[in-house]
Amino acid sequence: MIKKFLFIFGVLFKYKRKILKVASFEIYYSLFFRRQFYKIYNHAERSDSMPCPYYFIYKISKFIKKNTIKHAVDLGSGNGRIVNFLSLKTNAKMYGFENDEEMFNYSIKNLNKNAKIELKDINLINYNDLNTNCYIINTPFWDDALLKSLIDKIFTSRKSSKEKYYIIIINIDVILKKIQLDTIFANFKLIKFINAGPTKSLRIYENL
Repeated sequence: MIKKFLFIFGVLFKYKRKILKVASFEIYYSLFFRRQFYKIYNHAERSDSMPCPYYFIYKISKFIKKNTIKHAVDLGSGNGRIVNFLSLKTNAKMYGFENDEEMFNYSIKNLNKNAKIELKDINLINYNDLNTNCYIINTPFWDDALLKSLIDKIFTSRKSSKEKYYIIIINIDVILKKIQLDTIFANFKLIKFINAGPTKSLRIYENL
């Protein structure tokens, strides 16, 4: 119990520039949603399945409501925290894709009726078939090249459409090694940025 508490405290401290807001939102919303399950993979490419802080999800919910987003998808939905929260706090139809069966089984417990999560690898999705104008990515890879490939797939699938869409990306800074943000998001413009710590941030991009 003490070891887990110290681990959680260590994670929260990484959001030190917004630590009071992050901590208060975690305490408040954890009483209602109780989605604390996480997994450490120790994998070379696949990042650990850590839940997005409620403070960031709250900010995302405000953005979704302000921009009247009707459909949003969480790519690598983990324990379902983002999908469930946004389906309850906004009018958007929420979708999620999760590759880990244990995380998937946890995520579909008490899932809101306005939400759906599928057991599927986000690298195997046909992005042309997704009905969404908002993609949420809580950094599912350690490899910046894999992330760039994912963003390119999204861009290619929307190339023939003139409709506005958004990519919301969380805590990307920790994986940037060889490829710069300007290269990964060359076809997008940054419209919102929250800096919570050296490797903890929320960025929202819009297609050009």
